[in-house]
Amino acid sequence: MRIRKNLLCTVVAALLTVQVAAATPFTDVRADQWFAESVNYCREKGFVGGYSDGSFKPNNNITRAEFCVMLNQLAKNLSLKKTASGAETRGQYARQYTDYKQDQWYSEAVADCLANGFISGTSSSTLSLDRNILRQDVAVMVDKMFGWNFEPNTHQGGLCNDEYSSDGQRRYWWIPMYRFIDLGIYRGDANWDWSKGSAYKNDYPITRAEMCAVFKFILENQNWIDARANKYEKIDIDADYYFLNKKEQAAFEQWKKDNADYRNGNYNRALESISRNVTIDSVTIKELHFDNLTTSSSTDNKMLTAQEAYKIACDY
Repeated sequence: MRIRKNLLCTVVAALLTVQVAAATPFTDVRADQWFAESVNYCREKGFVGGYSDGSFKPNNNITRAEFCVMLNQLAKNLSLKKTASGAETRGQYARQYTDYKQDQWYSEAVADCLANGFISGTSSSTLSLDRNILRQDVAVMVDKMFGWNFEPNTHQGGLCNDEYSSDGQRRYWWIPMYRFIDLGIYRGDANWDWSKGSAYKNDYPITRAEMCAVFKFILENQNWIDARANKYEKIDIDADYYFLNKKEQAAFEQWKKDNADYRNGNYNRALESISRNVTIDSVTIKELHFDNLTTSSSTDNKMLTAQEAYKIACDY
């Protein structure tokens, strides 16, 4: 009995050892670190690899060339890469950009990203491939890859550093950066000292660990990203967020006229009365709906049926 018990303990210990090793394939990525799951996820998807010494170096920054390799793989995984560059195209880019070479580890990926319009030069003749990529430029390039065109919540203006140029114009990265914030890809830093900069560190280089977290979120929340980009309008009331189906805009406008709370400025109470929690992938939103909706005005109380809401939404 003792022999069997000791044998069983040995087997269990061996299994636990295998599980820990599988959970932490890199010597500097512990299973209990916030980025461990994201790093392993991206490793399995082929976005990242380790170094020859067995490390991952999660706090190292990513160059623009390295990001192009990752972005090209992401576009391939999501079937968003429409054009594959050939030798002729790469030769053209080598002549145009002084810091691009045709025979480097990054050559094909950078050329593919250029050919598909995911990236552009930092000048007419340079790509700055060895420069660390900033969080704001990650947002710009991913935004181009998806071709997003929805408007992010404008209340979020002011959460990023250096949003305006000297002539008072918004920076080129402003809308893509706030789309990332809107979608929940960039979560910000609750402990960030506002006296030293923005909560979203838009002008900071992104680390290898952070980039893995970004890619994991994008891949695991495709249904949510698609819904936010194409289906929902995001409504902000005192930092509470509600989501309106764009097809129901007419019904929403009618409801705002009829609802006494909304007309009297009790916006949150009014919107809560017509919201329901809906989870899309791992994201839970407050979706506004107009089925069996009770509306009120100063002169009348009535029930708006689903059929009536449909008629209003369809502008009958």
